[in-house]
Amino acid sequence: KTTTLNLSSSVTHNGSVCGNDTQAALVAVQFGEGHSWSINITKNNETYQGDFITLTYNTNDTAVFPDAKRKGPVTVLVKDPLHPVQLNTVFVCHNSYFIEAENITQIFWNVTVEAFVQNGTVSKKESRCSADTPTFAPTVPPTTANVTTASTTTLSPAPTTAPKPVENPDTGNYSLKSGNKTCFLATVGLQLNVSQDKVLLFSF
Repeated sequence: KTTTLNLSSSVTHNGSVCGNDTQAALVAVQFGEGHSWSINITKNNETYQGDFITLTYNTNDTAVFPDAKRKGPVTVLVKDPLHPVQLNTVFVCHNSYFIEAENITQIFWNVTVEAFVQNGTVSKKESRCSADTPTFAPTVPPTTANVTTASTTTLSPAPTTAPKPVENPDTGNYSLKSGNKTCFLATVGLQLNVSQDKVLLFSF
């Protein structure tokens, strides 16, 4: 059984920090009954990059996990797989991409992020994710072959139900300020799916 955590319920942002040359930025979001998601973002002289993503979900939340065998908070830590982004550049990914770890699938969609915003001004330069980059297949000239046809009998396949398409998560806006200057800006759709079948493997 897969459960989707809804980030739209009573969201707070306690613990988020802008970061600087010696301290990582931290974006922390708390939602629902004891659930939280965070990412720390590091930078060097030229780039910034997501480091670790931490998700804590609370199976004591019976509205979300009514059948959970393991009770209490569960924390999953995963390395952010995305490449570094140049400073003073906005990372953009309109297509959805997935990050999986243990029994968690994180679905990101319509992402626009800039960390360590310089002088409070959002950059006009963009860095696109690979999912947004079109791929071109090589052109292969058609080949002609002699084909002989034979009479065949075909059986109509049994009707099948089309799988329900995965809906993209709603996007939300998020920003951090240092004084009156914006230091972090994001627009992102994020969906968190927890597979409870795999959670049972960790039951004692």
